[in-house]
Amino acid sequence: MSRETDCTGSLAWRAPPLPAISSPSLLHAQLERLAELAIPTEADSCARERVASRVARLVQRSLGRSANPTLFGSSTTGLALPISDLDVHVGVAGCSSAIVPLSLVDEYCQRKRGLALDGRVEFVRGAKVPIVSFLEARSGLGVDISANAPSGLRTSEAARAALNAMPVLRPLILALKIGLGQHGLNKPRYGGIGSHMLFAMVHTALCGQLSSDLDLDLGTLLQGVLARYARQPSLRCAEPAGGQECGGAAWAWPTIRRTP
Repeated sequence: MSRETDCTGSLAWRAPPLPAISSPSLLHAQLERLAELAIPTEADSCARERVASRVARLVQRSLGRSANPTLFGSSTTGLALPISDLDVHVGVAGCSSAIVPLSLVDEYCQRKRGLALDGRVEFVRGAKVPIVSFLEARSGLGVDISANAPSGLRTSEAARAALNAMPVLRPLILALKIGLGQHGLNKPRYGGIGSHMLFAMVHTALCGQLSSDLDLDLGTLLQGVLARYARQPSLRCAEPAGGQECGGAAWAWPTIRRTP
C-alpha cells in the first residue's frame, strides 16, 4: 500500500521551475507592440481624410457654407483604432442650439441615398451632447456629428497635452478600448464606456499610481487601473480638461447593458 502511495506521489504533476520574471514584463512588451500596431499607416490616414472630406461636404450642403466642421476625438489624439468612429463638430454662426442644425443634417442624411450603410441614420436627441450618427457606406466607418458643443474640442486638446506629458497613457487606453469594443461595451448611449470616459478613468488612475510608484512597467500599470475600478460601485474620476468630476452612480457596473 505504501509502495503504491509512493508511486502515485512520484507521478503527480508538478509545475516546472520558471525563470525569474525580468523587467520589463512580457505584458509590457505586448502592450508596447499593440500600441505600435495601432499607429495608422499612410493609407489608413488618407482613407480617414477622404471620409472627413465627404462628411464636411454633406454638412455644408445641409447647413450652408458658413457651417464650420472640425474633426476631434480619437482621430486627433492618436488614440484611434482602424474601426474608430469619426467625430465631427459643427460650429454654426448665429445659432446656439444643437438640435436645430442637427435636425437639418439628419433630414439631409435621410434623403441622401447611398450615404449611410443600409440607409440607417440615428439622431440621438436625448444625449448630453446630441449627435447624428451613421455608418458611412463607402468606408464602413462610423460618423458622429455634433453641433455647437465645443467642449469636445477642448477635451481633445487637453487629451493631447496629457498624452504628451504621460506617454504611458496611450498603450493602456488602446488595450482597454479594444477589450471594451470586443464585448460591446464601448457605446455610452447603450450603457458602455466611451473614449472620453475611458480616458478620464485611466488618467485619474495613473495620476494616483505615478505619484507614489516609479515603476513604469505597463503590465503593472494596467493591473493598477483594473484594480482601481474592479469593485467600485460607481465611476468617479476627473476630466483632464478643467478637472471636473465625471461618471457617478449612473455608471454602476451591474447596470451596464450590451450594445444590441
